Amino acid sequence: MVAISARRFTRKIAVVTAGASGIGLGIVRRLAADEFGADVVPLVTDVRREPDIESLVTTAVESFGRLDCAFNVAGAGGGGPVVGLGAQEIDSVLSLTLHSTFLCVKHEASQFIAQDSGGAIVNIASINAIQPDEGTAPYNAAKAGVVSLTQSAALELGGHGVRVTAVGPGLVETPMTRVLTENPPVVQACQDATPLTWRGRPGDIAAAAFLGGDECAWTIGQTLYADGGQTDGHGMSEVAAAVRAEHGRDAGGSSRTVDPAFAVACGPLATSWHLRGACPSVTEPGRGRIAAASANVEFEVTP
Repeated sequence: MVAISARRFTRKIAVVTAGASGIGLGIVRRLAADEFGADVVPLVTDVRREPDIESLVTTAVESFGRLDCAFNVAGAGGGGPVVGLGAQEIDSVLSLTLHSTFLCVKHEASQFIAQDSGGAIVNIASINAIQPDEGTAPYNAAKAGVVSLTQSAALELGGHGVRVTAVGPGLVETPMTRVLTENPPVVQACQDATPLTWRGRPGDIAAAAFLGGDECAWTIGQTLYADGGQTDGHGMSEVAAAVRAEHGRDAGGSSRTVDPAFAVACGPLATSWHLRGACPSVTEPGRGRIAAASANVEFEVTP
């Protein structure tokens, strides 16, 4: 997870879940680029646990004095045939993808209301919410739930000046989707199904972070599908067929989770920070860097 003080986000404080890799890291970089530098407070947080979410929001506020926007990215892929899935497999995906987003929205919105300042929440949904793939029913259902949660929360919270929106990515190159994006037949099927170049990258989704900015002050409850045009036709059914051909009908396999917990808080100046404890994306002691345009946020991991 990540909390950030991010030009569009000048002097603003943001929380980003799953900020260590993939779309979450792309958003962190985008916020840091807008700010030309950002103070970062990393937190190892299990977004499935409500006390951890409370601690995340509290830490952001204690570190920077308030919270202005939040990007809820954490989620899990996985699945298999509906009749063959065990309860634990179903719960694993729903817990990390939908339940965690609900908890984040709850505590982020509570902070905005307590501040009497309004705020912006952007949830990460998926094109699977409206164009489900075969063999990934738990993920499809969870992401559809994120879209519905976004609409429901927008209705309830708009009167408090809290805007809730969502982004629905298509297939994007992240650690979670590597099993697909490094598979030539699937790559070709995706390219054929996408009017624009099919290779979505985290930065393409991070550009949708403008939903959290002041330009979208009159936009709530909407889900923006950033997919290169994948939902404009029916070609993604051929992608699903390619996946099944390569991996079998239960191509989703068991649940794959990426960064169930990681947080970074960013303020207006670039700085170094230290992270203690386990982080799913950074497991070995050493140095790393979150780079964004002219801003670099360096970090050191210690056991």
